[in-house]
Amino acid sequence: MAENKVAPYDQTHRLHQLLFVCVVVNEGQEDAICQLLYSNEAYSCYTTRGKGTAPSTFSEVTGTGQLRKAIVFSIIRVDTWPLVKKALEKRFSISRIAKGIAYTIPLTSVMSISVYKMLGNIRFFEKPNNQEKKKQKILGGKGK
Repeated sequence: MAENKVAPYDQTHRLHQLLFVCVVVNEGQEDAICQLLYSNEAYSCYTTRGKGTAPSTFSEVTGTGQLRKAIVFSIIRVDTWPLVKKALEKRFSISRIAKGIAYTIPLTSVMSISVYKMLGNIRFFEKPNNQEKKKQKILGGKGK
C-alpha cells in the first residue's frame, strides 16, 4: 500500500508574516478606522473603550482632545502595513478630532494553518487530492 505523503504547507505556499495592529483614536472614530482596515484586507477588527491620560480640567481648558478613547485591534499581513500606515497618516491629518496613534507588534506564530489563513485573510483554492472518488452509498435514496 502506497503512503500518501503531503508536503508541509510552508513548502507549497508562500507564508506572509502577520502583524497585530493597535489604533487609539477619540471616541466615535472607531468605525472609520475599522473600515480603513477592512479596505486593506484585514480579516476582523475588535474595538474597546479607553480613557485618556490628560486631567479633565486640562483637556477642557485647552480643548486639545477628549478623555474617552476607542481602541481598535486587528491583525494584518506585513505586506499591507505600508498601505494601512499611509491611510492612517492621511486620516490623522484631517483634523484635531481625527488624531490618534497606531502601532504594530509582529506575530511570530499561530496555532494552526487554518487560523493562519483566517487571520491573514488568505483566499485561494486548495489543490484537490489525486485520489479517485469513492462511491458512496446513500441510505434512503439513489446513489450516483
